[in-house]
Amino acid sequence: MVFLDDMDCGNPKCRRFIDGFIKPQSRYICFNHGNPCPRPDDVCSLRREKLLENGMEVTDLRKLEKSALINLNEWDSLTEENSKRYKRALRMAKKAENEGFYCKPFNFKLFIPDVVAVNHSKSHRQRGEMKGHYKQSVEERGGYPDKYYDFEEPECKLHNVTMLGVFESDEGHKQGEIETNERLVGYINFLRVGNIVLYSQILGHGDYLNRGIMYKLHFYAVQRAIDEGINYLMYTAWISGTEGLQYWKRTNLFQPFDLFFPHPNGGNIDSIELQGAS
Repeated sequence: MVFLDDMDCGNPKCRRFIDGFIKPQSRYICFNHGNPCPRPDDVCSLRREKLLENGMEVTDLRKLEKSALINLNEWDSLTEENSKRYKRALRMAKKAENEGFYCKPFNFKLFIPDVVAVNHSKSHRQRGEMKGHYKQSVEERGGYPDKYYDFEEPECKLHNVTMLGVFESDEGHKQGEIETNERLVGYINFLRVGNIVLYSQILGHGDYLNRGIMYKLHFYAVQRAIDEGINYLMYTAWISGTEGLQYWKRTNLFQPFDLFFPHPNGGNIDSIELQGAS
């Protein structure tokens, strides 16, 4: 059982990060004020009321799903208890490191062309065709950079989105006309809301996936979250995607959890407008 504490800092700008987590993830969250949810009808009365109030149809209501999470407070014991899987993932991460790949946060504006190249590198993933913004062009995602954009740490440490990337050195490589001398080959959209962080997007270049790049990036993200004092790391639903994705989640030590909001000691459900609102 995991309790989400949004740690609302009072900054109106941060509401969009809180809503950016709560709205899309409402299918995984019990809104029962920290009390165990009986779910007598698959959709408990509180979730039903809140979702219907915000424009969802009865046919759209779905049974509460378990989230794929890592309890970062127990990371050391988790790696010991699952040493075989952990070592397997570490070998893949080490493979990427030995081939010269490295990780760091980056400014999206600078690496839009590489982000688009990653998105376009495979026409299908998880047995489905890539759709939506994954098929957008450089121009549709914001265009080529007009200067070199340095990474800037977020204004609020509790509510933010940080782009984390895995790179390879590539002398002379450019983003349009701006020389970066490095190529982005995978990224994570790292959305923090209070005591939890979500992989709201995670994608690696199709030509590099067998070189361990996303394992390395994942462990980099885990360490960054631990260093920031974050309690939980989430990657959508526990049961989702193909067997390959589920294997990746298990190998990288995600586990199934029930997620509750608000936290018994904080959180404000009355300020949330759930998904489906017009």
